[in-house]
Amino acid sequence: MSSTRVAALLALLAMASAASAADPNRVSATTAAKLDQVNAQLRNAAENLGVVETQYVGKGEPGTEATMERRFSDGEIQYLLQDWPTASVLFYDLISDKAFDNNPKRPDALWFPAD
Repeated sequence: MSSTRVAALLALLAMASAASAADPNRVSATTAAKLDQVNAQLRNAAENLGVVETQYVGKGEPGTEATMERRFSDGEIQYLLQDWPTASVLFYDLISDKAFDNNPKRPDALWFPAD
């Protein structure tokens, strides 16, 4: 649930709470208790969403170096698992990437598909 949606639900809940406070005869005790429970759950969800947003939103993709290292590692794992087609695709992608030309693992990336 997006933070905008949570904020909208909190606003609606606040309006419903204000309406029930203005006219207590209109809302039964059980409805008010349920409304308070939902309000607490929404506040908890909003707080949890805030934690998630601070940890994950705004963090870009890993740099090309980290991506290449991960791809090499994945290719090596697939090679060791004898999944030749997957390993060859991963190594071919690395070899064809000009940014990988100066990487010290380039000779290994050339050797694995040749084997």
